[in-house]
Amino acid sequence: MYAQLGNITFDKLAGFTDFDTADEAYYAEHSLIGRKALLQPTGQALKTGTIKVSLRQDFTDVAGAIALLYGMMQTYTAGNLIWGTGDVEGMFVITNITNTYTQQLPDGTLVACDLSITLKEFVGDLTQARKDAPAVNKPENKKAIANKPSCNTKIAAYWRKINAAYNDIQRLSTDSAYDGLYVKCKGQDAMTAIDIDLDTIDKNARLIFSETQTPGSCAYGDQTIINAVNALLVKIQPFKDFIHANFTSETDPLPQIKILANNLGDYIAQLKQALTNYINGSITRK
Repeated sequence: MYAQLGNITFDKLAGFTDFDTADEAYYAEHSLIGRKALLQPTGQALKTGTIKVSLRQDFTDVAGAIALLYGMMQTYTAGNLIWGTGDVEGMFVITNITNTYTQQLPDGTLVACDLSITLKEFVGDLTQARKDAPAVNKPENKKAIANKPSCNTKIAAYWRKINAAYNDIQRLSTDSAYDGLYVKCKGQDAMTAIDIDLDTIDKNARLIFSETQTPGSCAYGDQTIINAVNALLVKIQPFKDFIHANFTSETDPLPQIKILANNLGDYIAQLKQALTNYINGSITRK
């Protein structure tokens, strides 16, 4: 563990890029006739701090991490900021979050962002402070939570999108399907479609991976899934690189596309095997 704020844990790969704090002391100034004024200490100001962190889907569940931080702010929850060494920085609330999107998929899915989180020291009765805070758990919010898809259902949905995209790659890799498009514009239509399918596989594989990194998820810590996803992701990028490098090639790229598609299929099959229990669980769940 790199650090922990309340119940939110930051590991080494999603640690702070910057952290600063500010302390202030208050003084009352008393004017005197014919002499310089005197200062009287009146107390300490509340400590403030700023955390800056860069989140990437490769290393953490970006959407999940953002939700936890906003949840802490919107429920007026105070928590200790504790370093991995065990040192306690103090108890803080989150007063502001600035979220800068730095990378998104073609469909708008967020995969990387920079966060700036403003903290203020909390002193007093935490229980009473939360009682005095405005209600945030409205009935419609509770209903939305109750209707949230189960973990198994989400994983099965991600898998179906991966499987459908791979089936489309296989279809486009056949001579008849590819040739029909290749004649029109030297294969660019087919290759664009394959590139989109690869993006779909990549995106949903990463979403499955995020479930293995989310405490409370049915797949949390499942090393079989982690290994299968990582192996699949390693094979996607060379395939995409080949597609991009041969968009305007005069040489027919179909033979190599077939090889890459068959190779990818082996890793798709491994992921399916790793997900079998989750997929079956979603089918039998009512």
